Amino acid sequence: MTNPKRGEIKINLADQTFTGRITLDVAQRIEMGLDMGVIEIAQHIQSGKLKISEATFIIHPVVKAGGNDISEKEIGQLCWKTGLAKSLAIVAEIVALILDPNGDSEGNVEVTAQTS
Repeated sequence: MTNPKRGEIKINLADQTFTGRITLDVAQRIEMGLDMGVIEIAQHIQSGKLKISEATFIIHPVVKAGGNDISEKEIGQLCWKTGLAKSLAIVAEIVALILDPNGDSEGNVEVTAQTS
């Protein structure tokens, strides 16, 4: 069972399920490795510019931080079996959790009083 408050995420790739973990260290490694900030990565996902190699690079440290002994190449092969659309959905979920780890953004719209 995953604990979102600890940054844990369930990742289904092909026929395998992993518990991944998103930490500050993982987020920093992803940013440094891709030479992009998290928001820029999110923009790449949205615009369709994220490469398969970048997707596997993002998923791999999350899976490793969850205590799984797996190589980036194996993650790439599982992403290929899973399909690009589903793999990108996993990446999008990871990026969303990095941007908002506690899920606090929903419903936090500030309402201002209107005067007539």
